[in-house]
Amino acid sequence: MEAYKLARTLAQNTASQRLQLSSVEASVADLRGQQLSLQQQIASLYQKMATLLLQESSSVDVDEQNIQVLLQQLNKEIDLTRQQLTAEEQRFQQHQRALVTLDEQVDQQEAEREKQLAADPLAEQARTEKESFTAELEKETALHAELDVEVAQKTAVYDQQKLFSYLLSKGYGTEKYRAWRLRRNLDSWIAGLCRFNENVANYHMLFALQTASETKLQTLRQLAAARDEHFKGFVSRVEKNVGLPELYQRLEALEANLTVSQQKVSQLQLKIQEYANGEGESFQRIMRRLSEQMSRLPQQKLSELVARTASPDDDIMLERIRTLIPQETSLVGRIAAAQTDQESARNDLGRAESLESAFHQHGFNDPDLEFKWGLLDSEEKQIKRYMNGEQSLKDIMAKISAASRKRPKPAVTSSYSSARRPASSSMWTSSSSSGRGSSTSSSGRGFSSSSSTGGGSYRTTDSF
Repeated sequence: MEAYKLARTLAQNTASQRLQLSSVEASVADLRGQQLSLQQQIASLYQKMATLLLQESSSVDVDEQNIQVLLQQLNKEIDLTRQQLTAEEQRFQQHQRALVTLDEQVDQQEAEREKQLAADPLAEQARTEKESFTAELEKETALHAELDVEVAQKTAVYDQQKLFSYLLSKGYGTEKYRAWRLRRNLDSWIAGLCRFNENVANYHMLFALQTASETKLQTLRQLAAARDEHFKGFVSRVEKNVGLPELYQRLEALEANLTVSQQKVSQLQLKIQEYANGEGESFQRIMRRLSEQMSRLPQQKLSELVARTASPDDDIMLERIRTLIPQETSLVGRIAAAQTDQESARNDLGRAESLESAFHQHGFNDPDLEFKWGLLDSEEKQIKRYMNGEQSLKDIMAKISAASRKRPKPAVTSSYSSARRPASSSMWTSSSSSGRGSSTSSSGRGFSSSSSTGGGSYRTTDSF
């Protein structure tokens, strides 16, 4: 057997052991996945049972000390939340009553403010002017909006006229208009055709009306703002006299406190609702601890605990747990056996890799070597004995060494060399001189020029 064949056999043995290890590892992973799924199902059932127990904690008598402590902790948190909710609701009601009282005071002082303003002729005149300019501003704003719509509609009609738009874009009739005499004559004829002079006057007049309206509107805004500020001066002085600024500040602070109190009430109400629904961070934390305690209880104790709840759901869950636990126990044994197989396959792969590595390290992959085994012996038998642990790595390497010998080198005859040379020459000749077209030689050494083509439309220059 040649050295490369024995090397290939050893490599195949290593690959086979690696494949076997992968198969066993996949089996272990699958079993662990099944175990994890069962464990999650069991844990979920315990958590659901704990949730039911917590929801009925006030009416269930529990003997187990650890579980009783958790139930008492939950009841304390619920009672504390209820106390906080009651206190916050009372605070909210106080804020509401204070707000009603303060609103009445503000209404009274605002009425006094209006009374004093009405008694002041200058203030009344300022109010009248403010209201007059405000009304005028609203009227002018509406008219300007109507004008904007009208201008947009009418100018759109002009813009759709191609001849008019052409002359308008050229600046016809203005100082910036420039054109040759022939073009001017043509544009003049077009202007007469579309009555440009009349239409452009109307066109510009529309924008002038819009601009004038905008100017008038801006002036009215300024005048109205000035009249408003003038009247506010009277209002501010009277409000200070009747103490309204301080009342407004108290009103703002009280409304802010009322909003905060209302948010706290909503949060506490939501927390109470979460307790009732078996939700919330505190409930979940206690539920997880309770489910862990319940999972450690003997089945008899757990049955007694479940029997004390009013709901039949936890009885069904307990029966389901009793079905799943034996399955999980069986999987533990199967995983242990599979892990043993995994360790064995890992050892076999290590032995195969060591043998293959040693074969190459000792130079037995030399192509000049071959291996001769005894009549009743072979490389397969030796590898099998080694993999079964019947012989050591040192032993099998010694037997491989004993079976190795130098391969006899084949004699190189002259007829072989002469047979090769003509074939090579004929191939070169056919590839370089089989062209059909005429060509001129660029040198005296027989190299064809780039214009010659081979028999199969193959350009000689392409080959280089």
